Amino acid sequence: TIPAILFFVSVGAMVHFEAMRRGMTPVPQSEIPRLRDVVKDAYVLLPLVGICVALFGGYSVSRSALIGIGLAWLVSLPRSATRLGPTKLVAALITGARRAVAISIATACASLIVGVFTLTGFGLSLTSVVALAFQDFLPLALLCTALASLILGMGVPTVVAYLLVASLVTPMLGRLDVPILSAHLFAFYFGILSMITPPVAMSAWAGAQLAQANFLQTSLLSSKLGAVAFLMPFSFIYQPALIGQGDLAETVVALLAGLVGVIALSAALQGWLLTRVGLLTRGVLAVAGLSLLWPGLASDALGLLLLAIVVLGQVRNRTRSGVGVASQ
Repeated sequence: TIPAILFFVSVGAMVHFEAMRRGMTPVPQSEIPRLRDVVKDAYVLLPLVGICVALFGGYSVSRSALIGIGLAWLVSLPRSATRLGPTKLVAALITGARRAVAISIATACASLIVGVFTLTGFGLSLTSVVALAFQDFLPLALLCTALASLILGMGVPTVVAYLLVASLVTPMLGRLDVPILSAHLFAFYFGILSMITPPVAMSAWAGAQLAQANFLQTSLLSSKLGAVAFLMPFSFIYQPALIGQGDLAETVVALLAGLVGVIALSAALQGWLLTRVGLLTRGVLAVAGLSLLWPGLASDALGLLLLAIVVLGQVRNRTRSGVGVASQ
């Protein structure tokens, strides 16, 4: 739960800092829809609910998607503005099929890579070699486990990638005194993150098709927004309190330090905190964020000190800029 909270906070912070950097202003109150109108249109969520129910009910992904398509057509009927008649329905199906072709090509290419790893036994050999070579050095073992999970997760179900990596590599992490839950979550997290990792990035590809945006730019942006998610598995390996493996005090401290840390990292990635952040200051913010995600009160104190220095400097610069503008 805590890693998920930190991830969503980091994404929200990045979006906020990017909006500030571009000078975007809040939506006018008059343009914000009323709660009553939002609740009245809540029925449009029925396709998502139907897909989730179908998946949890044991239906295949394809059948669940088909159920979602049928429900999407049904919820379009009550209002004339959204109603899909025969002509619009056929056009929508054609558009969906065309966009699915691009995703299918990416999946086919990824399957070739995964096939080399699985059918030839290369994946088994590679993970075995990694387990033997780095069984006494945890950082490299974690890095190789992450890479194996990312590669094996390209274009295949996350569960398949997780089972393969978990059966071969996570026992080695256990021999390095990594808690068994942390080791399995580490492999599982990176199997999921393969969905936003170039060059395949299936989730980014689907999003780019829906938005009619450039896939490469979308996948790179998704990786940037998910940067904290790539750090989370390493963090809870060294700080198990992030996944509840500790007493209440340790968990609370880890959560609070993590919240401040991911905001600092988000500011470093976006180049904005209170005002524009220079390259050197971005480095200081990155060190502050990483220190706050590292276990130990000393590292937390260092991270808070560095962040405080940056914030005070930005407050002073913004005050000076305001005084200069006022004097003009």
